[in-house]
Amino acid sequence: MFHFEKLYQMPDYLHNKPVDLLIHPGPSAEDFNDDGLGRSFETLYATGVTEVFAKVATRALQVYQIEHRFVHLDSSSFHLHGQYAEEEPDKEVITITEGYSRDHRPDLKQVVV
Repeated sequence: MFHFEKLYQMPDYLHNKPVDLLIHPGPSAEDFNDDGLGRSFETLYATGVTEVFAKVATRALQVYQIEHRFVHLDSSSFHLHGQYAEEEPDKEVITITEGYSRDHRPDLKQVVV
């Protein structure tokens, strides 16, 4: 993978890539300069990265006629301190459990969201 530190380097990276096949017919490598990319990133952020990804993925499933029965949900976890008793385990919305700790603290319980 190419690693670039500045957006202005993107046209140099794309100069030998088939931009018309990868992106869309029409734009050239020079169109992917720091000004254009910056505006695109601002629009993407304002629209919502998750929302855009969901729409693109949904459209790809339709275009390529991919049948699916499941939807992936990304998860995250955070650790807790203290004692937490479950009053009605069958009705709990959040499960507090032991598990992998990104904080490298296996002694702390985790909540997965």
